[in-house]
Amino acid sequence: FSEQIDLMRSLWSGEVVDFDGEFHRVDRAALNPVPAEPIPVWLGAVAPPALQRAAQLGDGILFGGSPSMCGDMFETVKVELAAAGRDSAAYGAEAMIDFSYGEEKCLAEVEQWREAGGTHLSVRAMDTTAWVMGGEPVGYTGLQSYIDALRTFKGWVGDLG
Repeated sequence: FSEQIDLMRSLWSGEVVDFDGEFHRVDRAALNPVPAEPIPVWLGAVAPPALQRAAQLGDGILFGGSPSMCGDMFETVKVELAAAGRDSAAYGAEAMIDFSYGEEKCLAEVEQWREAGGTHLSVRAMDTTAWVMGGEPVGYTGLQSYIDALRTFKGWVGDLG
């Protein structure tokens, strides 16, 4: 991953790239057109080495769990950011809340994420593997039931922006 991130960023620069890494070799390659602005690289991570890599190389981190599940990992990332001399205020962090938690728990998770300094939050409205997220199957019956769940969640939390 580390080598690929370096390679992608080199290619996105618009310069002609010669790259000879441990896993990749690129001879005289360039992108045209180049991205109009830097492309942020967010990494998913849970294991300590991946958390460290995300802090050292990434622009943000994606946690596949709720704030209460990933709070300690986020604190580890903040320590790693400081060790790398990076500003945690410029670093993104996303957690995920399962709709099946219900209003009270969802609101508590939102508040916990705000207090932790999280920057992004996703709501998960799926029955598939709800138990992994600490949730329960809702019994969605089709597209409209998912839309209704998202509208309900929006009503609970309001505008998080």
